[in-house]
Amino acid sequence: MDFTKAFKTLNNLQSKYFRYDYKFQKGNISVLSNTAEENFQLFIVISTDEIQVCRQLNLYLKDGKYQFNAYWHTEYFSQIYPIIAVDGKLDNFWNDLIERIANLNEKSLQKIDYLQFERSVRNNTNNSKDNIYLSHLRKSKMSQKQFEKIKKLYGKAVAYKVQSMGCTLVFSSNPLKSHTIIIDDLIIK
Repeated sequence: MDFTKAFKTLNNLQSKYFRYDYKFQKGNISVLSNTAEENFQLFIVISTDEIQVCRQLNLYLKDGKYQFNAYWHTEYFSQIYPIIAVDGKLDNFWNDLIERIANLNEKSLQKIDYLQFERSVRNNTNNSKDNIYLSHLRKSKMSQKQFEKIKKLYGKAVAYKVQSMGCTLVFSSNPLKSHTIIIDDLIIK
């Protein structure tokens, strides 16, 4: 999904650490953002009275556009799907999120500092078994299992590019250790 306009908006905001909250369907949505460092971090938290799920939005630059893979493979997917799906699809949720972020302004944000950002991310990701955050690139043959994992998170083009270099992506369970990786003209966030 094209995230270019939203990405530019985020980078143009004066607030580099913030939280943005809104309602979608039956869920409360929170966006936690860190644009202060080279390691851009954007987390989406979906919550109801019964469940809270956090997902990092994994961005990559392809053909001059920032994109993300909207596929959501998670242990909690079956529980959050009814909360955010419209007519059996997630497209409306993602398009609404992108539009909201693209139109953000300073007045609509809850400004936070780095420690509040860190605490919020830790609190929202602690209980999940889905902690898969991009850490670094390793010169190593990529296994088929790792190829499939990268493909699910970033799409086929990224998986093939990294594989063609004789490398693999290494992930961490710590969301605060996620990093941006730049390979030629490919930027993976």
